[in-house]
Amino acid sequence: MNPESLERKIENAPTPGLPARVKEWLRRYGLAEVIGTAAAYACFFLGQELTDNDIIAAYAGTMGENLGFYGTMVVREVNAGVKKARVDGKSYGLVDALKTASKLAAEFGPAEVLDSLVVRPTTMGFGSRIFGKELGVGIGKAAADVSFYVPTIISYELEKYFSRRGVPSDS
Repeated sequence: MNPESLERKIENAPTPGLPARVKEWLRRYGLAEVIGTAAAYACFFLGQELTDNDIIAAYAGTMGENLGFYGTMVVREVNAGVKKARVDGKSYGLVDALKTASKLAAEFGPAEVLDSLVVRPTTMGFGSRIFGKELGVGIGKAAADVSFYVPTIISYELEKYFSRRGVPSDS
């Protein structure tokens, strides 16, 4: 197949509908969300117990969620990279690890800075004040997730779109 016909085939390929994309997003982010949520609760209550300060507890919950969520995503992406390298008869080295880090930074970076510094601690803090700590941390986390996932999913979908069209990426 020549490059022009391959390009036409890619351009004319059907894109998955919303239900298929939602399933893909759940597969991609679901486990990381579960682990991140457990870590958010654990660190929020640990911060609360140690300091009796809702603001510090909200930041502790945010840090815990980040560790759980991104730890899961990094392990998943590195494992996928190692498997791909083995299939290709190569080893997964420092350059590959840097490519993985770059890909994750491109996917999450735009949303994460504002999320970790302002949105998530604020929503978790206010949520715990308004709804009580047990329920409020989860409600605040869910509110922050909405503002986090909109740009994250856009970044993820754009990376997929450009990679299908042969635009070079770091992966």
